[in-house]
Amino acid sequence: MVGHGAAVGTAIGAVIGVFTIMGYVGSYFHIPFLVPTPPSQPPPPTTDLIACFKVTPTDPNGGNTVKLDGSCSRTDPNGLIMSWSWKQIHGLHGHKVPLSNNEVTTFTAPHVSSPTALRFLLTVTDNHNRKSSEFNDVVFR
Repeated sequence: MVGHGAAVGTAIGAVIGVFTIMGYVGSYFHIPFLVPTPPSQPPPPTTDLIACFKVTPTDPNGGNTVKLDGSCSRTDPNGLIMSWSWKQIHGLHGHKVPLSNNEVTTFTAPHVSSPTALRFLLTVTDNHNRKSSEFNDVVFR
C-alpha cells in the first residue's frame, strides 16, 4: 500500500485534507481528515517600560486639590516599577508646587490671575534600572 495526503481546503478553525491510500489492485481509499489550527495567541507582552500619568481635575481652579496619578505606567511581566519621580519643569517662575515621589501625588492648585500652564514630568524606574518619562501640561484657572 502507498499513501499520500493533501490539504484541499479550509474550514473555520481547521484545515481539511484528504489522505489517499492506493490498494494492491488499483483501488483507492480517500480518507478525509481535519487538522485543527492552533488557538490564537495573545500578543507578546511589552518589553518596554512606559511612563504614563493622568491629571484630575483636568482644568483645576486655584485652591483645588490636584492629583497626578502614575498608576497607568507599566513594564514587562518580569519587571517591577521601583520608583516614581515627579517634577514641575515649566511654569509659574519662582513657584514650585510640592510633589511627593509616590505612584500618586497630590497638591493644592496655585491661585493665578490668568490661565497658566504648568508642565509636570514623571520618570519611572524599574527593577532593571530602565527609565521612562512622560510630561503633561496642566492649565490652572
